[in-house]
Amino acid sequence: MKVATADIIRELDRRAMDELGISGAVLMENAGLGIAGLLMEKFPEVRETGAVIACGRGNNGGDGFVIARHLTNRGIQVDVFIAGEAGKVREGESKTNLDILKKMGIGVAEVKKDDDFLPFADSIRGRGFVVDALLGTGLDREVGGIYARMITAINDITGIVDSSSRPLEKWRKKVIAVDIPSGIDSDTGRVMGVAVRADATFALALPKLGEVVHPGAEYAEELYVLDISIPKRLVERMEIDTSLVTPGEFFSLMAKRKPRAHKGDFGHLLIVAGSPGKTGAAALAANGALLSGAGLVTVGVPATLNYVMEVKTTAAMTEPLPDDGGYLTPQALDRILEIAAEGGSINAVAVGPGLGTTDGVKDVVRGLILESRVPLVIDADGLNAVAGDCTVLKKRKAEIIVTPHPGEMGRLINRSGAEVQSDRVGTAVGFAKEYGVWVVLKGARTIIAAPDGELFIATCGNPGMARGGMGDILTGLIGGFTAVGENPKKAALAGVYIHGRAGDSAAGRVGEISLSTADILIEIPEVAAGLYNDDPSELDGPDGFSARGVYRV
Repeated sequence: MKVATADIIRELDRRAMDELGISGAVLMENAGLGIAGLLMEKFPEVRETGAVIACGRGNNGGDGFVIARHLTNRGIQVDVFIAGEAGKVREGESKTNLDILKKMGIGVAEVKKDDDFLPFADSIRGRGFVVDALLGTGLDREVGGIYARMITAINDITGIVDSSSRPLEKWRKKVIAVDIPSGIDSDTGRVMGVAVRADATFALALPKLGEVVHPGAEYAEELYVLDISIPKRLVERMEIDTSLVTPGEFFSLMAKRKPRAHKGDFGHLLIVAGSPGKTGAAALAANGALLSGAGLVTVGVPATLNYVMEVKTTAAMTEPLPDDGGYLTPQALDRILEIAAEGGSINAVAVGPGLGTTDGVKDVVRGLILESRVPLVIDADGLNAVAGDCTVLKKRKAEIIVTPHPGEMGRLINRSGAEVQSDRVGTAVGFAKEYGVWVVLKGARTIIAAPDGELFIATCGNPGMARGGMGDILTGLIGGFTAVGENPKKAALAGVYIHGRAGDSAAGRVGEISLSTADILIEIPEVAAGLYNDDPSELDGPDGFSARGVYRV
């Protein structure tokens, strides 16, 4: 599914109206009707508790007016509030829907001065839900004035906690954001001073970039996307370069295998990894690779440690490489290039987990980048080997996928991890374009960036995966999928998606606190099997939406 910026949404709306004659009134009606229906479906208790509809004076507020009408028509009690004067509501569809509410006898209260906040707060306390229709994707400045005070009131009142700082679920008010939580920059996810913390966000037409990346994603919480009748062909013609990671993008990797297939049909991955105290990283990468479906996996390790790896691995083979005290020496490069020669049995090389940062290791990694004619997946110490001077990546002879965490990414570009985190999308896209490599920037909402600017965002994964060894498994998975013979795009997407989904499944079983690499490895086969047995036409619905026009992100 494509992910939009504010400009893209404006252009989609314009084209829908100008080129196809779909009026703004139709789009607003579809939005309000869809949200009202989804609210009642996902939170049926709203029928008993009623809802407060907090509306702005623009189109987002107009959607709120439509929601209020449809909820009222279904017998649900609503209290409608406008930020500021009703007379300043935007002319057109928003004003029309406000007038309809008034003609229906539905009270609409203005929040303009201090005295107006008391009934607003009392209403929130008396209802079970708040629908946030204050600010939409057009926000381009820090939130202030009445809007900031209403947002703060919503957060303060719906965030009631007990003495243990846990929400009192019995009394917890739920907040539903219309399109995007008010106060979140729709292009960056930045909090514009203050923002609504929603329990669920019902995005319209397409998810917005700012609600699928952090910190915006934390404010959006559960994200649903509603089809509001903007035709698929309009979206396709926009040539949007950002998408969510979904199985449809790499389904061919999970295709049924021919009855006469043999191990040679599914690729051979060489993993170059390990050093004293770090053989576990090599073993985890090997285990990940074996679960990718690769036919053969060989782990190239410092010769001193080969006996250790033979104990730690069973299905994977080992290759002892020239070393000095357990660290690779420059002579190891010749052996690696010999066994990974073009036209040989090796189809891809993954390099880096636990290698160490000696000069010999750096020589091996940089030489491999310059000389390898089979695709490379570079992680961990493989990245540290080129940190500070990444120009060697431009001299590669084969496709490269780099898989840094924020700290490693920072070392590559001479910035702090915090700076990387502040602009994950821009950092990943910029590096991919400059050096012509695929970037998998790990972390909360992993970013996959292509050399041509195409961008993917993974919404799977959880904080329990923030521990050592998880990245090694991912390196093995991506390397294995690359060895199977697919392009870097499919290999990277498949690795990230299956790894994240396995982590979520494992967290559901054992929780996040004690989640281990062993739990991830246990879950990967079931996740992969589920994809293997799926019909690709049904993975995301025919157009990314379910039959009822809703997509759960």
